[in-house]
Amino acid sequence: KPIILTLTAVATVAGTALISYEQALQKHGIALTRPALIDALGNSDPEVRWLSASKLLENDHAFETIPLIRERLAKENVPDTKINIAFALLQVGDELGLTTLQTSCGDKNLEMALRLKATTYLLESGRDACIDTIEDALRPERHDVLNQMRALSLVPFFKNPSEADPLTRLVVEELSNSEAAIRLRASSALALLGRASAAPEIRKALMTETDEPTRAQMERDLVLLSKPTKTDSQ
Repeated sequence: KPIILTLTAVATVAGTALISYEQALQKHGIALTRPALIDALGNSDPEVRWLSASKLLENDHAFETIPLIRERLAKENVPDTKINIAFALLQVGDELGLTTLQTSCGDKNLEMALRLKATTYLLESGRDACIDTIEDALRPERHDVLNQMRALSLVPFFKNPSEADPLTRLVVEELSNSEAAIRLRASSALALLGRASAAPEIRKALMTETDEPTRAQMERDLVLLSKPTKTDSQ
């Protein structure tokens, strides 16, 4: 299973390592009592707002606090915080969380990193996500290495895209990207998708590949693609 880099019961504080909701809230001086967490939904710090919402919904009284958190979500004007609060609501099955994430992942006015975050949260929750966002992130004119890498890590989670769809073609094009890390992830994504039709393109890329880790990955991917699928074996 490919790895999705995401934020669930952890948070980043001041660019440091991932820590738990409790630890992050305590670093902000927020008590973990229900009244304190409810009060913190209106905190001036956007991170405190989404951390508090997430912690409240993680607690046993989650359903009692949903209306308060929905109200906070409706008021929220910081896109990253809005997406995090929406994900917290989605994890307890709230429809507003789902629709907010779907709107965010398709919003071309948002930064690509935020659109990809919303897409990640939807995929992590087993919901339909915005394939257009992945395609947009992989457009060659973007020259955005980090977001291209994020997008490629999400490609294998889309169910049954057709062999000729734009997403597959864009991933194949990344086999010739100037960044080795992107070439590696493109090869891996095609293999995890089971794109046997892309094997010749991976072989072609392998002939000129000079980065050893990427070469090794491409060789593994070609082996994987050479194995018969369930459909082939029937």
